[in-house]
Amino acid sequence: MANYGPASAWLLVGGIDVTGDVFDLQEVPEQVLEECHPFLGGGGSPVIDNWDIYFPAGMAKTSLDGGQGVYDTRVAGMLVALQNSGATRQMVSYGFGGTALGAYTVSIDGTYAAQFTKKATRGNITMAQAKHTITGSRYAGRLVAAYTARTGASGDTKAGPLDQNTTIYSPPAVVITSSNATDERVLTGQNHLLAASDKVVIAGHAGATPALNGNQTVLATPTATHFTMTGIDITVGGTGGSVRRVSSPGCVLDLQMVAYTAGGASNVIITAYHSDDASSWSTLQTFTAITGANVTERKVIAPGTQVKRYLALGWAFTGGGGGSSCLPMMSVYRT
Repeated sequence: MANYGPASAWLLVGGIDVTGDVFDLQEVPEQVLEECHPFLGGGGSPVIDNWDIYFPAGMAKTSLDGGQGVYDTRVAGMLVALQNSGATRQMVSYGFGGTALGAYTVSIDGTYAAQFTKKATRGNITMAQAKHTITGSRYAGRLVAAYTARTGASGDTKAGPLDQNTTIYSPPAVVITSSNATDERVLTGQNHLLAASDKVVIAGHAGATPALNGNQTVLATPTATHFTMTGIDITVGGTGGSVRRVSSPGCVLDLQMVAYTAGGASNVIITAYHSDDASSWSTLQTFTAITGANVTERKVIAPGTQVKRYLALGWAFTGGGGGSSCLPMMSVYRT
């Protein structure tokens, strides 16, 4: 079970990496249900139903069970991240497939409460069972960059960006039925869910002049199963293939700063970049200047902003980077 073993599962809580302390991690997302007992019957003689009936309360929660581990009780250890006296706001990020570029990740930023049961203690080592429940917005997405230390005065991952067309977590491709020269339209076999200015990749479409395969920009969507493209004059129609949207109408970016060494710097600035072609880049979002470890921040990119196909992480130490280093994890979730 290589995809689910200790080498691939990871957990960050409030900017603290507790992966090495967790031997077993179980995720249970669920809809919160509300119990109700309706009165049934008629003719002035209501009857109480003997069966329990539950309806969704319009909220969701996620429970994480972390157990079967030996936990470190020092300041930077497991207990600091998980043992709370009451419910607090906390960012929790986790995954089951490693921390490489594009790896699957889940992040929740909301009300956090932990139930921590100690089993035995000897010195600074504790056998314990931890159960923590998070009620808030749950997003599933991908890592913008590999989870690794960043050094030097500044740098970025533009040479190896996240491509929203090549990961298995991209939106599904939609089958193309045909294209035609009459009104320059492409017909899909189902709702394409596209909008004007969306960036798409067409693959496997045959017979059209000019060839439609490759990167295209949506000009208009006359119907839910038709779209036209910017700068494309179809003179001969074609058939088959698929279309996939590779831009996002907004997104959520989560940052957890796990480690920070100031060196000669006063702070570090983390930036998310995006690009249509992995060549020309622009700033998507800049996070608040960070001066220490165990810091988290969520940035919500409004749906009106077109998030481009390629994403990269950048860092810049203010005041020089001699001896400076940081360990950021940035996740992106399409909205």
